[in-house]
Amino acid sequence: MIVVAALSYLTALVLYMPVSFAWEYAQGVLPLQQLPVKVQQTNGTLWDGEALLNSSQLQGVVSWELSPLSLITSDSLIHIDFRSDRIELSANGALKGSENAEVNGNLVLDLAALNPMLRQHRLDLSGILTIQRLNALVDTSTGKPIQLTGQGKWAGGTVSYPMGRQVQSAVMPPLVGQITQKGQEIALEVAEEASGKAVMQAQLSPDGVAKIQIRRRLLDLAGAPWSGNSGPDDVVFRIQQKVI
Repeated sequence: MIVVAALSYLTALVLYMPVSFAWEYAQGVLPLQQLPVKVQQTNGTLWDGEALLNSSQLQGVVSWELSPLSLITSDSLIHIDFRSDRIELSANGALKGSENAEVNGNLVLDLAALNPMLRQHRLDLSGILTIQRLNALVDTSTGKPIQLTGQGKWAGGTVSYPMGRQVQSAVMPPLVGQITQKGQEIALEVAEEASGKAVMQAQLSPDGVAKIQIRRRLLDLAGAPWSGNSGPDDVVFRIQQKVI
């Protein structure tokens, strides 16, 4: 009877543990001060709670629901929502075996939130980016995506970009994108929404190398001059870089 009572007490303690207690303990054993995001306030339990996050770039509230039972089932392990004045994120995550995790989510992002990081490159963006039905299979040991699919839309807006010593501005039309899996590569196709014609393609290889092809049509939409003899469908820029 004593053993049963003790187990019941410990189970209740774990299930109803305040997230504030868990956070205080984590701060004492982990180097959390190095994180770029600071936790200013917490509420709820370890399994169903929320926290106020603050950084030099944004402030918002993250809430979560964590299901202990999902550790032994194929259901979603955790549901996360993040809300700020410029970002809305909703995602579900579940473990797939001992090596992979599956994440499904939707994102609404005001691109102006990126401008503090982009201004050092003389870039300035605006407009709402929406990503829907994003599905990712991630290697838990490396954090790299193994498979990725989804679709997105940028509502268009004013962009500023460097052109020589000058900074040019243009009002861009809406663009749509499709993320697909092609063999072991993750592919992104971006097109002008009105015409459906391609403006950019990108591929991400399993070793983390991204290849990007930009068509002249994108430069035409941005009002950027191009002196070469090329048509709108011709690729005028190719970029290859290891990103992850």
